[in-house]
Amino acid sequence: MKKCLLFLTASLLVLGVVGMAGATPFTDENSKTAYLGALDSDVWNFNLDTDTLAVGTINPGDIINSANLSIAFVDDETDTWFFWTWEVASVLLDGTLAEIIPDVDTGLYPMAVNVARLADHALSVTINSLGDFSVNGVTLSGDYTPVPEPATMLLLGSGLLGLAGFRKRFKK
Repeated sequence: MKKCLLFLTASLLVLGVVGMAGATPFTDENSKTAYLGALDSDVWNFNLDTDTLAVGTINPGDIINSANLSIAFVDDETDTWFFWTWEVASVLLDGTLAEIIPDVDTGLYPMAVNVARLADHALSVTINSLGDFSVNGVTLSGDYTPVPEPATMLLLGSGLLGLAGFRKRFKK
């Protein structure tokens, strides 16, 4: 009986650790397009708990391990200011300056996001312009560790107990 109980306990620990060890990717795409003229700004909001994610499904208790922001810029190289020869963008995350892009060019601009900002699974991205360019979308991606649901662990445990009892019955 002790061997069976020890085996069952070890199996639960191994399966529990394996179930929580893998990081699951997520991607939240906000494809809103905005033209930002001289001294304009626009906001892109992400809520990982309520948004329909392109990849992954995040629950409120899940832990975010890493996150990256990707901004799709389009610059037509025609400046609206008389003397201004380049466009500057400032990126604010939740109202705090995160990055200044000194010369906006067409393409994707990636940047890392501190996971402490995503503790509530929400992020507000504000882009301010000095010059003129367009933003064709902002994508938030990364990975998270899902927290197992108690019902899943209960089902797994009861199944293992049933197997142990089934084995003991036929061993007699």
